[in-house]
Amino acid sequence: MRPERIGASLTEPVTLVSDGSLARLAHEAGVPVDARRFRMLLELAGCAEHEEDTWDGRRLRVGHVVLCVGGPVDRCAVTTRDPETGKRDLDTLRLIASYRGRPRGSIDFGVYAQVERPGVVRVGDPVEPI
Repeated sequence: MRPERIGASLTEPVTLVSDGSLARLAHEAGVPVDARRFRMLLELAGCAEHEEDTWDGRRLRVGHVVLCVGGPVDRCAVTTRDPETGKRDLDTLRLIASYRGRPRGSIDFGVYAQVERPGVVRVGDPVEPI
């Protein structure tokens, strides 16, 4: 996909998913699930499964950045492909829909956020609600 203008996007600039959500999906799949297949900007540790879904409208500090969490990320078929080989190897969409349903008509996994205050984020930085 190529946007019509530089900087344009169909989605928000930041995406987040929790290790709890990834663990739940791995449980449903019966195999480990590589987080890279979801192409999220931030993977959060220490969260309950799909905890990030409850943060709509919440502001978070991540390192020196302030984010405002928005809605869910609508997943696509790219997530069914192994991030190393590009080969289709796991029906993530069916798995997610089987235990989460499709309440918006889409298959959602993770959330979007907008940057309210830019800054530096480093691996291991705390994520704090503000």
